[in-house]
Amino acid sequence: MGKNIEYVPLLPKKPPEDLVQWALEQGALSKEYLIYRSGRRYLPLEDRTEECVEVVCSACENSFTATKSRVGGCRNAYQPAPFGWWNEETGESVIDGSSTLCPYCGAGMTTRHIGNINHEIRQQEWVPVIYRLPVDGMKDRLLIVDWMIERDISKYGDSRYWTHLYSAWVIEEKKIVRIMGHRRVMYKIAMTQPEQRVTYRDMFMHTELIYPWDTAIMGGTTAENSKLDLYIGAGGTRLIAYLGLYIKHPQVENLLMQGLAPLVKELLDTECNTTEYRQSGGYAKLQDCVDWKEKQPAKMLGMNREELRIFRENGWAKKHFSAIRWAKNNEITVSWPDGIDEILAAGLGECGEIVEEQPKELFWKILRYKRKHGFNYGYLRDYWEMAGQLGMDLTSNQVRWPKDLKRAHDSAVERINAQKDAEINQCFATRLDELSWLTWEHDGLMIRPCASMQELRTEGKELHHCVATYDTRYATGKTAILFIRRKEQQDVPYFTLELDEEHLTVRQNRGIRNCARTDEVQAFENAWLDWAKKQARKRKKGKGTAA
Repeated sequence: MGKNIEYVPLLPKKPPEDLVQWALEQGALSKEYLIYRSGRRYLPLEDRTEECVEVVCSACENSFTATKSRVGGCRNAYQPAPFGWWNEETGESVIDGSSTLCPYCGAGMTTRHIGNINHEIRQQEWVPVIYRLPVDGMKDRLLIVDWMIERDISKYGDSRYWTHLYSAWVIEEKKIVRIMGHRRVMYKIAMTQPEQRVTYRDMFMHTELIYPWDTAIMGGTTAENSKLDLYIGAGGTRLIAYLGLYIKHPQVENLLMQGLAPLVKELLDTECNTTEYRQSGGYAKLQDCVDWKEKQPAKMLGMNREELRIFRENGWAKKHFSAIRWAKNNEITVSWPDGIDEILAAGLGECGEIVEEQPKELFWKILRYKRKHGFNYGYLRDYWEMAGQLGMDLTSNQVRWPKDLKRAHDSAVERINAQKDAEINQCFATRLDELSWLTWEHDGLMIRPCASMQELRTEGKELHHCVATYDTRYATGKTAILFIRRKEQQDVPYFTLELDEEHLTVRQNRGIRNCARTDEVQAFENAWLDWAKKQARKRKKGKGTAA
């Protein structure tokens, strides 16, 4: 129906007479400016003129002169201003882009240099107005016209207001007709004569303001039962998306009649913010949230009547609905309302991990146990994994559910680390044996390979460097770590040397806080390398002879 109707001639030619004033009273188009330019002023006592700054306020339209400030610089969105002015009211020097107060009206506003204003400063606001649109021989349509109010602030601080029909939306029985009064040219909006589009696309998105309207105009129209007023009353701002949803699924009114407008509003906002909806621009579906095959509100939301009653009485909305759907999809038995609140407190992500990794019969016990001990599920899971590695009996309640989780967790960490240290120290012992031939003394200094993991940690801690992170590389033979000590203080860290074992070259040799070698240490290193290379040749020759 209405396929060939030309709606453009039927559209209102002007907006409501008080539209601009009403929008201003709501705080729209409220950004004000102090516009300044260079000028001169007369000093009668001195009978001369001086340079000054002429300033005009766009809010109260008062103009005044101020002392010029020889300051400049760049602000966020404007070119550097050649000078600024001294605001006696606030006792500060301001330039283009600065926030300050008007000395006359006291309003907070932005300072703009006239040279950075191209024709005028433009502000825009969009206000939808809801009409009843009669159509000969057919049911009246609900019409929403999105009026664009434009405020142009001239270089002299005065304001002019314009209104344009930006877009219009005609609600038919089975579809929405889109009428556009603008087109985009690059990044700008050019106003045009209203043009009816063949294809529908939701370009309305959402609105901050809705002009006051009489809900009685919906009676007998195509949106008579849409409950648009309830949707708006719940804070809904996506008028066209909601009406599109109503056209496809009229039973959405049942949800609103049951006091569920806030839920519908949140679900609709979520869908309209998805990339899929923005790209398609089609009708909202909410098909992942609502069973449109049903008509009773409880069944539409996958609940029974008692659950719906609790949902409404507690004033729940989307986050609770998501928790309910999650519990039902995962076959988790929930006691309402405490169980829903407990799931939300834990977070759906963490609850999902528990259900995925643990038997469902443990779900509530895990949730309450972790809440009692103040840790997340990951902390408990780590403890269980370590307990399993240590061969502890997890079938014992004392092991699986310790009274002090932190102490049990920390104890497990210490035992795991002790096991790892024992394993790695065995590798360290092997490396000590492999590198022992590099031990050498000369001129009061000595060098020897690292003997244990604890020794490596002490070296890093005392010298404040990161040699301890080389533990795995050293243990697996990928590098060689040796300690340089003073002969009379063999247990006191002095310098740490990393050796390329294959080529007998030093990769690095660092002292406290990664300081460079002293001349003494450098000389010792050079002498040691010469000795080590000779020893290496002897070892190689000896192996060859033995073969």
